[in-house]
Amino acid sequence: MSIQKDKPEIFSSDNFPLCVYLKTKGCKLLHISKENPRRAFFNFEENPKLQKEVENFWQNTKEVKIVKDFYQTQKELKMFLYDKSYPIKND
Repeated sequence: MSIQKDKPEIFSSDNFPLCVYLKTKGCKLLHISKENPRRAFFNFEENPKLQKEVENFWQNTKEVKIVKDFYQTQKELKMFLYDKSYPIKND
């Protein structure tokens, strides 16, 4: 007779800044689902700590604001690189 452990509950999201924040806060990333080739879902182990961090994210605490600002700035700089809308200096 074998005893099987219950599978952990899964929290799934395609919100990249939220997932970056959760991973940064030490939440356990189980896997990434790419069933849809245009969108990836990050699947975390569901637990009370994760739920608290999701609440913190949506309440926009100071720590979360830093993550969101970083993400927004990263997107802006990538836009400058790819659409060449920002002047480039060649030495």
